Amino acid sequence: MKLFSLIVNYKNKNSHALAENIIKRLRREQINLLLPPDRPGFSTHDKTPIDLSGVDMLIVLGGDGTILASSKLLAGQDTPIFAINMGQVGFLSEVEPDEAMDALEVLIRGEYYIEKRIKLNGNVIRNGQIIESQHSLNDFIISNNIFSRTIMFDVFCNNQQVSDYRADGIIIATPTGSTAYSLSAGGPIATPSMDFMIITPVCTHGFFSRPLIVPSDAVVDIFYRSKSGTGNFVCDGQNHFLLEQNDLIRIVRSEQTANFVRFNDYSFFKTVKSKLLKGKM
Repeated sequence: MKLFSLIVNYKNKNSHALAENIIKRLRREQINLLLPPDRPGFSTHDKTPIDLSGVDMLIVLGGDGTILASSKLLAGQDTPIFAINMGQVGFLSEVEPDEAMDALEVLIRGEYYIEKRIKLNGNVIRNGQIIESQHSLNDFIISNNIFSRTIMFDVFCNNQQVSDYRADGIIIATPTGSTAYSLSAGGPIATPSMDFMIITPVCTHGFFSRPLIVPSDAVVDIFYRSKSGTGNFVCDGQNHFLLEQNDLIRIVRSEQTANFVRFNDYSFFKTVKSKLLKGKM
């Protein structure tokens, strides 16, 4: 018997009621559920650790931020995520709230496939020691920590120098993250099941400002050259780490993947059209 669990963004006033309806339907199907004792789903803001080991399906009611945080909670497990958009954009979601209960019936019947997406591993190395390590589904960002100040850094790919930069920052994104900050900074849109990294400088003070696409098996090294405390290392827009001068940030493909439930009528290009061209961002 499969084990299901729910992650809910309770900041959306409609999430609680929808989660309760989903739970009622799953219980009628006699599906085993891992839930907190007082609510129909866990929250990524819970202070107590959430153990999702053994969960076969994770249903997430929230926006892209909640989905990114839920992916981190799975910590490398192969558990698929069925995402219902309760946020503003919802690039990572499969369905909107008004489609959720019909989609749940399709999920129960097993009429879906799993889309695997690459993740990245980013390490901050200081004096030869790894002092910070994160896995990202969308992107890693090195950005300025002081308003209206540029930062300086050198970028290498497989030990070959790409360029040195004075800029507002730099983004190393997965194809999934191509529709996030990288897109706003002039990066390309990529179909999310592809297998590469996108390097997008942000507002460079120089001529070499074009985004680069490199293989996912590349080693991207960023040497931070600005004064200590002037730069942040940011993972998926959620985890922040303050950089010091001469820190090395090494980014490679992670051994982890993110797995999403997709139905047969899913179209990435339809999603791009509805989210970008109709002013939903």
